[in-house]
Amino acid sequence: MGPSQLEDFVQIKDLCDEEYRALPDMLGVFSSGAGDYLALGDGTLKGEAFIWWHENPENPTVGIDLWNVKDSWISIFLENSDSNEYFQA
Repeated sequence: MGPSQLEDFVQIKDLCDEEYRALPDMLGVFSSGAGDYLALGDGTLKGEAFIWWHENPENPTVGIDLWNVKDSWISIFLENSDSNEYFQA
Protein backbone atom coordinates (compact mmCIF):
# COMPACT_ATOMS: atom_id res chain seq x y z
CA MET A 1 0.00 0.00 0.00
CA GLY A 2 1.31 3.39 -0.86
CA PRO A 3 3.37 5.14 -3.45
CA SER A 4 5.55 2.94 -5.59
CA GLN A 5 9.22 3.58 -6.13
CA LEU A 6 9.95 4.76 -9.65
CA GLU A 7 11.42 1.40 -10.65
CA ASP A 8 8.23 -0.32 -9.38
CA PHE A 9 5.75 1.67 -11.49
CA VAL A 10 3.72 -0.87 -13.43
CA GLN A 11 1.92 -0.81 -16.75
CA ILE A 12 -1.70 -1.49 -15.80
CA LYS A 13 -2.21 -3.67 -18.88
CA ASP A 14 0.49 -5.98 -17.49
CA LEU A 15 -1.73 -6.60 -14.44
CA CYS A 16 -4.69 -7.76 -16.55
CA ASP A 17 -5.33 -11.45 -17.15
CA GLU A 18 -7.20 -10.62 -20.36
CA GLU A 19 -6.63 -8.10 -23.13
CA TYR A 20 -8.94 -5.10 -22.96
CA ARG A 21 -8.58 -3.22 -26.24
CA ALA A 22 -10.36 -0.10 -24.96
CA LEU A 23 -8.24 0.10 -21.79
CA PRO A 24 -6.12 3.24 -21.95
CA ASP A 25 -2.37 3.10 -21.44
CA MET A 26 -1.82 3.76 -17.74
CA LEU A 27 1.08 3.56 -15.35
CA GLY A 28 0.25 2.46 -11.80
CA VAL A 29 2.04 4.73 -9.32
CA PHE A 30 0.18 4.13 -6.04
CA SER A 31 -1.26 0.88 -4.74
CA SER A 32 -4.30 0.63 -2.48
CA GLY A 33 -2.83 -2.51 -0.96
CA ALA A 34 -5.91 -4.43 -2.12
CA GLY A 35 -5.07 -4.71 -5.81
CA ASP A 36 -6.31 -1.34 -7.04
CA TYR A 37 -4.04 1.43 -8.32
CA LEU A 38 -3.93 5.14 -8.81
CA ALA A 39 -2.58 5.48 -12.30
CA LEU A 40 -1.35 8.16 -14.66
CA GLY A 41 -2.31 8.10 -18.30
CA ASP A 42 0.25 7.61 -21.01
CA GLY A 43 0.21 8.40 -24.71
CA THR A 44 -2.79 10.50 -25.72
CA LEU A 45 -4.03 10.54 -22.12
CA LYS A 46 -0.73 11.67 -20.63
CA GLY A 47 -1.36 13.70 -17.49
CA GLU A 48 -4.83 12.21 -16.87
CA ALA A 49 -5.36 10.45 -13.53
CA PHE A 50 -7.29 7.19 -13.09
CA ILE A 51 -8.30 4.67 -10.48
CA TRP A 52 -7.82 1.18 -11.89
CA TRP A 53 -10.03 -1.34 -10.11
CA HIS A 54 -8.72 -4.91 -10.19
CA GLU A 55 -12.26 -6.32 -9.92
CA ASN A 56 -13.48 -4.23 -12.86
CA PRO A 57 -10.29 -3.88 -14.92
CA GLU A 58 -11.88 -2.72 -18.15
CA ASN A 59 -13.57 0.30 -16.53
CA PRO A 60 -11.07 2.56 -14.76
CA THR A 61 -12.42 5.70 -13.13
CA VAL A 62 -11.20 8.67 -15.12
CA GLY A 63 -10.91 12.35 -14.25
CA ILE A 64 -10.09 11.92 -10.59
CA ASP A 65 -8.11 14.25 -8.36
CA LEU A 66 -5.11 11.99 -7.76
CA TRP A 67 -3.99 13.80 -4.61
CA ASN A 68 -7.42 13.69 -2.93
CA VAL A 69 -7.82 9.98 -3.63
CA LYS A 70 -4.27 9.28 -2.42
CA ASP A 71 -4.98 11.16 0.80
CA SER A 72 -8.22 9.22 1.31
CA TRP A 73 -6.56 5.86 0.76
CA ILE A 74 -3.75 6.70 3.17
CA SER A 75 -6.29 7.90 5.77
CA ILE A 76 -8.21 4.63 5.51
CA PHE A 77 -4.98 2.68 5.93
CA LEU A 78 -3.89 4.72 8.95
CA GLU A 79 -7.30 4.52 10.63
CA ASN A 80 -7.10 0.75 10.51
CA SER A 81 -3.50 0.49 11.68
CA ASP A 82 -2.40 -0.13 15.24
CA SER A 83 -1.07 2.72 17.28
CA ASN A 84 2.59 2.43 18.19
CA GLU A 85 2.03 3.90 21.67
CA TYR A 86 1.83 0.35 23.06
CA PHE A 87 5.10 -0.80 21.53
CA GLN A 88 8.37 -0.42 23.38
CA ALA A 89 11.64 0.00 21.59
